[in-house]
Amino acid sequence: MSPARDQEESAAMPMLLIKGTYKIVGASPDGDSVRFYPDNPDQWDLLRGRRVRRNRSGGAQ
Repeated sequence: MSPARDQEESAAMPMLLIKGTYKIVGASPDGDSVRFYPDNPDQWDLLRGRRVRRNRSGGAQ
């Protein structure tokens, strides 16, 4: 195997897909008014690192 190929494999990182929808709040979003609502809000707990701050409906900004 080539050194470049070895580097690619060691740099691989896992991916997680959380299915859901985006909802735009207001008429002209400025980036921080777009919220994501997962189909299953419990999937937020699968993420590592910082805890996701959710609203009552399970969405996050």
